[in-house]
Amino acid sequence: MDISNEILGFVSEIHDSLRARGETLSTAESLTAGGLSNALTIVPGASDVFLGSITAYRPDVKVSHLNVEEGTIAEHTVVSEEVALQMGHGANKSFGSTWAIATTGVAGPGPADGSEAGKVFVAFIGPITQVMELSLSGEREVIRNATIASAIASFARILRQRDKDVEKGGTIMALLRSAVGQTLRSARTEQSRTLRDVAREARVSLGYLSEVERGQKEASSELLNAICEALGLTLSTVIANVSSELKVLETAKLSVVDAA
Repeated sequence: MDISNEILGFVSEIHDSLRARGETLSTAESLTAGGLSNALTIVPGASDVFLGSITAYRPDVKVSHLNVEEGTIAEHTVVSEEVALQMGHGANKSFGSTWAIATTGVAGPGPADGSEAGKVFVAFIGPITQVMELSLSGEREVIRNATIASAIASFARILRQRDKDVEKGGTIMALLRSAVGQTLRSARTEQSRTLRDVAREARVSLGYLSEVERGQKEASSELLNAICEALGLTLSTVIANVSSELKVLETAKLSVVDAA
């Protein structure tokens, strides 16, 4: 597949968004046969966010490798929203990724599983879950390439909208990041441990942990859990401490506003 400049731009946008949040991506592919993962890894540094892909072309492989239920296939066929969702959840579970994209459909040239060529479902699994149905036309490769392009463009839009929604609550999120950072920093200093020591044990970069502690980066649930484990903390303890710290920060912010 020749990647257009527009799709290449979407891929770069996806990587930048995921990398900024410490998030990861995997794929589960049927009709695209690995083409989606190929397109998503065309930019340098893809391994920062892309974990892997499972190409499950046959129904039995979808069952054995992606935990798609046989009953779901029997009731809805492999070309269905239900199967696309289960494929995505299967990839998400197998790779432990923040997000997963799954594709299933009929590339042609003729119908299959009771569906006409060009009928495609793309599932996006993660903090936001969506399913997209496509009705495409053209030769086999045209349908495959159009599915890949649509999946990438749609995922970029999902992430973009998510980032805009987060910005709307920017002040609250900034306070929350600061409270989380303060809690983690206090725990680390009380243990007389260095940033490098904790980062190594949590398997995160030194820069990433530093930014989280300073409230400049929002830690993903996966990486926050790893940092907590490295510090010997439970998430419930961190949440309780963050709640207390948040009250202090909110009071301080209100005092500044009142003084103004």
